[in-house]
Amino acid sequence: MNKPEKLHHKKRLLRTTLILSAFLSLGSAFHMYYCGANLANFILCLLPGLIAFASDTALTMIKNIKTETCG
Repeated sequence: MNKPEKLHHKKRLLRTTLILSAFLSLGSAFHMYYCGANLANFILCLLPGLIAFASDTALTMIKNIKTETCG
């Protein structure tokens, strides 16, 4: 594998990890909510998923900006 292929593989792995962590966090947060956890625990459990989703969105936006400006 040459360098561009390795970089693409790492980016795809990072994005997949971020998406999976977001879904796992959201799932556990809603599980806590439906099982009667208080609101503070629900929000604390939801934060990692929101951060992961925001990170993935930011990475996508940066990629789009680089593609538009660099050709």
